[in-house]
Amino acid sequence: MANKILDPIFRLYDPIRYSFNKKKEDYIIISPTVGSKSQLNDGGRITFEINSLSNWLLLSDAYFRCDFKIKDGTQNQVPQTNTTLENNFFPSLFSEMVLEAGSNPIETIKHPGEFDTMLKTVLYPKDFDSVSGWIPDVGDGSVLKEPSQMLKVGKLIKPEFAEMEVLDIKMEEFDIAKMQWTPLKDVKLSVCKESFAKGGFRAAYNATSLSGLCTSTKYVVKKYLPEQIPNILTMFNSLESHTRKAVQMNSLAANFAQSLKFDSPPEYGPCFTYNPVFFGKMAKDECITMEKHIDGLFAKYINNTGHIVAQAICHLWQ
Repeated sequence: MANKILDPIFRLYDPIRYSFNKKKEDYIIISPTVGSKSQLNDGGRITFEINSLSNWLLLSDAYFRCDFKIKDGTQNQVPQTNTTLENNFFPSLFSEMVLEAGSNPIETIKHPGEFDTMLKTVLYPKDFDSVSGWIPDVGDGSVLKEPSQMLKVGKLIKPEFAEMEVLDIKMEEFDIAKMQWTPLKDVKLSVCKESFAKGGFRAAYNATSLSGLCTSTKYVVKKYLPEQIPNILTMFNSLESHTRKAVQMNSLAANFAQSLKFDSPPEYGPCFTYNPVFFGKMAKDECITMEKHIDGLFAKYINNTGHIVAQAICHLWQ
């Protein structure tokens, strides 16, 4: 049988060689300053300082190194059982971290162990197991090792995205000092179609700016509930009148709060502050209000009828 000749395209060539050259980096080890505490168990201030003008410290690449031993608190010996360290245990050993230039403080971090890059997660390197990346911090060092957990990851998980709509809005603000309305530049917002909260007359929707406003700021757009529009028209003649009055009342409340802040005695304590609320008009003359989103939980104790709800009574009697 004659030998088959391979087409040149199928012949093996020399393997591709990759270069992993890396620029040499010099690391400077800065030990604690003489006279400061060197043992974490002793408590007190530990100071690291560099005074040489020939060596520059790149703070973004600087890190702490701590050599420690875990010993039994009563017998002062290495424990015979496994020890689980709390996530962020090392910065939790300190109550405060201060960065100073000379004697001038640049930045102060209180309780550094309470802050994390990813809330309730821990970074798991690849060389520790077969998975890597951010994983839930369950406190026992476990990862997705159970077959049932692995199978769940293998199933299709459909992404959940809120359905959005793009709205062009003509904005106005109320100047309480001049008692007049001032037109603002038109804005384009991406507004969630599903509301996250509802009141007596209106529903609130999350929104972000596409143009005309800061694109990194979250906003809230409030629209009228369709079933309440007839009632509003009966009481206020038009939706625009009701919307403008709502914005004016917010400006009045903000003015009262500002005056109280300057006139109240120190023992009165901190005063309320109000974010500005803007009037907006969309296509078909639909009127809305817009304001910045405030993070956090909100509990309403007085309803729109003026009657105190049960939660408020319980709160007053606590």
